[in-house]
Amino acid sequence: MHTAGKVWGKTANIFSNPNFEVHRIEVNKGGYCSKHKHKYKFNAFYVESGELEIIIYKNDYDLVDTTVLKAGDMTIAKPGEYHSFISLDLAGPMRAGKIAVAPPVTNKPQATSGKKAWALSAQIAKSQPMAH
Repeated sequence: MHTAGKVWGKTANIFSNPNFEVHRIEVNKGGYCSKHKHKYKFNAFYVESGELEIIIYKNDYDLVDTTVLKAGDMTIAKPGEYHSFISLDLAGPMRAGKIAVAPPVTNKPQATSGKKAWALSAQIAKSQPMAH
């Protein structure tokens, strides 16, 4: 598993193929990711520990959706929606899973359904601790 440093903490790529990625992220106390969007990818955030605020700037209406996630909570940013996140954990780093799903690159159906993908990512994340 490859771990990369970020301004806001670190990310570990747990699984990747052209249509699906699973990353375990660790966000430093007060760390945040700048506002950005993905043209084709859905970004799902699942919090393992701590608190993470996800800000999603909606395209369909003039609102900003702010959601505070705690352990066991999840939310999704759709393709084309600007989004960002910030750690609300004051005690130290928080851990979350970040799953990115893009449309298939071929006409073949995807082998992994959404529920199976979440189960797979949760199983992988639990079995592989993030390198420090």
